[in-house]
Amino acid sequence: MSNLDDDQRLMQPVKVPMRPLALRYGLMIGLALFVIGLLLQFSGVVDPVEQKGTSVNMLVGVAILLGGLYLAVREYKKESGNLITFGRALGFGTLTLVFICLVTFVTSWLNFTVIDPGMVDQIREMSDQRMREQGMDDDAIEQAKGMLNIFTSPIVMSIMGAIFFFFFGFICALITAAIHNNAKPAANI
Repeated sequence: MSNLDDDQRLMQPVKVPMRPLALRYGLMIGLALFVIGLLLQFSGVVDPVEQKGTSVNMLVGVAILLGGLYLAVREYKKESGNLITFGRALGFGTLTLVFICLVTFVTSWLNFTVIDPGMVDQIREMSDQRMREQGMDDDAIEQAKGMLNIFTSPIVMSIMGAIFFFFFGFICALITAAIHNNAKPAANI
């Protein structure tokens, strides 16, 4: 009976606090996304105003996010004695994602207000031009501009970006949790 108790004790994951590791990885991944995004934007590969390179930007972002979450959950699993449940892995991935989204929100707001403040005006001008090309009359354009000004304010765009990023990132957290979920600790080789 004592051998059975010992085996069950060995199969229990070590309770490691999530927040410090999630915060560290969230900051690293969020800053990596920001720096790579700026490099793509200022190199001309991505142009948010012209909506050029959005698929490249998305693919690079997903690769960084998925890879970063994979490494973060792997590190948490290692600190937990190489044993992690799906729920614990998903919880850690989601907490890391919350920190990533907070960094993304702040860095997006900085991008729109400090780094490239003219981008918002360029987006609004491009939208105005597109509405005119579609044949909208001046009254309809003015009405649309009111809503456009709300949705293209730096704070609203940053909030919407963080919310979109969270939902998309949650899918990545589900994938990494499924990958790292295990029923027994990895053998020491």
